[in-house]
Amino acid sequence: MSVAFCFSLSFSSGVPPVALPEWFMRADFEHNAEGRLTIRHAKGTAAALIDLNVDGKVMLSLIKESQRHPITQKFLHIDIMEIDPKSLMTAAIPVRAIGEAYGVKTEGGTLAIVSQTVNVRCLPENLPEFIEVDVTELKVNQSIHVGALKAPKGITFPGDPQRVVVVCSEMA
Repeated sequence: MSVAFCFSLSFSSGVPPVALPEWFMRADFEHNAEGRLTIRHAKGTAAALIDLNVDGKVMLSLIKESQRHPITQKFLHIDIMEIDPKSLMTAAIPVRAIGEAYGVKTEGGTLAIVSQTVNVRCLPENLPEFIEVDVTELKVNQSIHVGALKAPKGITFPGDPQRVVVVCSEMA
């Protein structure tokens, strides 16, 4: 991955140097009259890929991490990294279980999402908001591993293909 800049925004006053509403995860930022960054448009809720406008230069960027105050939920820290739109990138994408597991429905089991995110490697234009995992056929004492996931077009799953994503267990 080619990175032109990487910076962090930290603030302890409770007032972030950027105005970020709840749905900021895929958004376009722009400077307002006071010189602060604000959001123009949200594109989704999971992958934190944004167009960041800094002094008239638009840079494709990735929000790597954000931290909030545990009580007020105000932003305390945001890590932002510029992304080259023509280079492959790796990002952690949330997992979404779809369907009702056979083991839950007919065998009295419980379903657990063991890995809340899965690493994907792709061009920024192919970055998904989430990875769907169909659990419909999953029986008690079975699991789904990264290697069994269906990768959307243009996406690969780097890392351990044996990493467990979802498991159906017996009730204790």
